[in-house]
Amino acid sequence: MKNKIIGIFICMLFTTTIVSATNLNLNENIQMTTSEVDVPLWKIGDSWTYNEKYEEISYNKNGDISYHWFRNCTTTYIVTADTGNSYTLKVSSNNYEGGLKYCLLRMKFTRFMKFIEELECRKTDLGYISEYHQEKGLAFLSLGNIRLSIPTQYNQIYDALFTPASIYLPFPFTVGENGIIPSCSETGHEKTGLYWGLINFIDSDFNSNYPAQDYNCEMAQITVPIGTYNAYNISIDEHFGSLHNYSWIYYVPEIGYYVKWVEHWEASGCFPIRDFKCELVSTTHKPSISQL
Repeated sequence: MKNKIIGIFICMLFTTTIVSATNLNLNENIQMTTSEVDVPLWKIGDSWTYNEKYEEISYNKNGDISYHWFRNCTTTYIVTADTGNSYTLKVSSNNYEGGLKYCLLRMKFTRFMKFIEELECRKTDLGYISEYHQEKGLAFLSLGNIRLSIPTQYNQIYDALFTPASIYLPFPFTVGENGIIPSCSETGHEKTGLYWGLINFIDSDFNSNYPAQDYNCEMAQITVPIGTYNAYNISIDEHFGSLHNYSWIYYVPEIGYYVKWVEHWEASGCFPIRDFKCELVSTTHKPSISQL
């Protein structure tokens, strides 16, 4: 009996040691990992599906909202081309809802609206080289406080080039690292109108410059619809004159892309001007052996 008790005690001690070591390693993986994260390898057919919410707001001189656009939908990003130094991502939407306010114009988007997008991504860091997106479909139009809703066809096109590529994940990165996301410029054309282009209220070229931004990289445990992960959190808290940008991108190597992205921009006086949030629902990406 004595030998049995001693044996049980030793087994308990051994088990406790294993559990403690396991917890310690988990904590180290979350807080203290020093491995460098490099850019993933994508294959044609890899896809990621997200729940997305996106909102933009502009104000007049009196501080009243003059422009308000929002979109909620499920979007699927799929790799459709692997050529030379870049990938092509095509984006499609489902479960679309949203709306637009532009001066006196009010518009409610219907579930028949569609959002499509094409992104050219640089292989070395997945930075955006070009972006094209279009929203089109049935909407209901009203003016001011008039309750009458008129069916209309809404169409919005946005076509842009980035010089150099617009970087959002600064590969390679390491936990505890502070770095700089380089500046870039964006040029292109935007067109928004009704009835297949018969009426246009936005039709202009644009040229925007984005300054360099400081970022931090830390580990964070994040829960999204697809599951719970220990993610690399690339965070930004930056002022650009009267603008303030908060951004958190949670990247998981075995997923090959981000599992969550939250971004908030505000103007002086804490006026929100842009909000974006997406969470991963599913993916078909399988990491190669070299990435495991």
